[in-house]
Amino acid sequence: MTLAPSIDIRATRSFGESAAGFLTALSLATLFLFSGLMLNAMGIAYDTSGGELWQKIHPASYVAFLALACLAFARFSPGAFADDVARHHKGTLLFLAVSLLLLVHIVFFLHAPIAVIVDTFLLPVALLLLLTRISEREASGLAVFVHAAMTANALIAIFEFATGERLTPLVAGGVALVTDWRSSGLLGHPLINALTSAVYTLIMIQGGGRDLRPVLRAGIVALQLIALVTFSGRVATLMLILFGGGALAAQLWRAVRLRRLRPARVALFAAMTTAAIVGLIVLGVGGFFDLFASRFEQDQGSAQARVAMFELVGQLPFFAFLFGSDPEHVATLQRLDGIEFGIESFWVAFVAFYGIAISIPFFAGLAGFFLDLRRATRWPSGWAILFFLAVCSTSLSLAGKTTALALFAAMMLLLLRPPPVPELEG
Repeated sequence: MTLAPSIDIRATRSFGESAAGFLTALSLATLFLFSGLMLNAMGIAYDTSGGELWQKIHPASYVAFLALACLAFARFSPGAFADDVARHHKGTLLFLAVSLLLLVHIVFFLHAPIAVIVDTFLLPVALLLLLTRISEREASGLAVFVHAAMTANALIAIFEFATGERLTPLVAGGVALVTDWRSSGLLGHPLINALTSAVYTLIMIQGGGRDLRPVLRAGIVALQLIALVTFSGRVATLMLILFGGGALAAQLWRAVRLRRLRPARVALFAAMTTAAIVGLIVLGVGGFFDLFASRFEQDQGSAQARVAMFELVGQLPFFAFLFGSDPEHVATLQRLDGIEFGIESFWVAFVAFYGIAISIPFFAGLAGFFLDLRRATRWPSGWAILFFLAVCSTSLSLAGKTTALALFAAMMLLLLRPPPVPELEG
């Protein structure tokens, strides 16, 4: 006798649920395949001056919000959907509340663009609510798509580095970086690429490739490590060495302690390690790492910018420190302090842009979102969350318009999703 019905085998699905599933997949595809640089190249003023308001919001956000609407009205019971969300995602609801508070603050007090909140924070919330309500079969298919997209991104990045050609022009702050050698790939800006590739690699090391064969997983990790060099993400690379090495050491120790170290896995690990060492030697002899190494020697003022950003906050009037400052005023201070390409810490940038009185409750809501993300995934996910926050803390990242958190949430929810609960028979 069946004691508990399985969600995956429910006999019928409403039209709204089917539409929500399709739109969720479409939103995910749009998110991974259309970067801000790609949208700019297509003539959509996403990250450039001018253009209509609707162009400033990523298409993935529009599709995700439509999917949420379909899901809420799927059984003609939006109240039941809201109750389900309130019971299972209290941290996310807190995050949504403070995000909407920040949105109101931006619109009525700072008079700044709202797209920053929509793409950076509301899209990840929508994806968490959607991806925790799909079947295991749908999740597995979307996980394979994420693997394919990240593999294509790595291959394109390596091709760009080797040939000097670019899929999309590299632009930062409206300025074309014609002398910058870093790859843009599918995900656009090199820093977003570096962060996403590094966290994807860490997730794979922690068992996030269960939908793929072991040999394929190992090959994908090796490919991502090579592509990471083409993005020249110094902090992401160093953090990956630290966190990834710690994760591998913990797994090895656990396997030895529990006597689960299988000879086949040892042989595969040895073979991949040997191949990786040989590959690194070949790349090193060919000069592949020379430009990457030069980024550590010539950081283009990043170190000075990290010092100057604290001085910038100290220059704000007391009221602006509490409740935020006019964006033009902050931009002027950045130029005067020589940090025109961005405040290199999203914590500091948040205080400078929105004020400490808004930032503190917002950070509390962000913590609630990460707690919900941790509960919706398997236990190694806490390590990946710490890694994500550590890398984001060294750049503007979440204080600006970015899809980095949405990409991270999607990878976590799909690749580190809990195993399906088997149907109990009695």
